[in-house]
Amino acid sequence: MSRGFGRVQWGCLTAIWNHERRGEQPTTFDIAVDIYKIKADKVGTRWISDAQHVAVKRALAGLQRQARVVGFRAETERVMRWRTMLPRNPITGIAPCCARAASGHAAATPPSSVMNSRRFIRSPRRRARGMIPGS
Repeated sequence: MSRGFGRVQWGCLTAIWNHERRGEQPTTFDIAVDIYKIKADKVGTRWISDAQHVAVKRALAGLQRQARVVGFRAETERVMRWRTMLPRNPITGIAPCCARAASGHAAATPPSSVMNSRRFIRSPRRRARGMIPGS
């Protein structure tokens, strides 16, 4: 399983962001049309294949599991509409532990409690092997 976004997932996010800028809530079909750049035929109908529709549905499900988007239905609609999830507590500034010293050198060493937690600790099996029987 990859940790990054795939092409379809990025396309989904971009399509949703573009619709939100226009004040719209896109359906799964609208997102698929945007990702695959489907043009309307002579009658004005836009056709997407089942494979394209399934790929978009799976990408949206993955984004929903990662809490990047929210899908919802209105009571009178059968279609799923989507919107992005904005971070509730965005990270701002820089944490004091990561800040650099004013002179440009690395900041001071971490506290000793952190250093102690990084020390090597022998496993219980190795400790038992190292013991002398009968002593």
